[in-house]
Amino acid sequence: MVYTSAVYGPGRPESFGTDFHAPYFSGWLAWAGVTDIAEVHYRPNLATADPDAGRQVAHAAARDLAKAF
Repeated sequence: MVYTSAVYGPGRPESFGTDFHAPYFSGWLAWAGVTDIAEVHYRPNLATADPDAGRQVAHAAARDLAKAF
């Protein structure tokens, strides 16, 4: 799964929201019997001046997961 957002991000204050979709979706997949779950998170916010570094990290993580697929 690939998660992205424009406001929420790890380490940001509560005023930026909370991560409700990743735990919900992962929990739902586990409930449905899907146990082989890999996640890629790319979460710059609207104030991120240059999100390219995070994008490159997310792309690299997705490529690594694809190699193992």
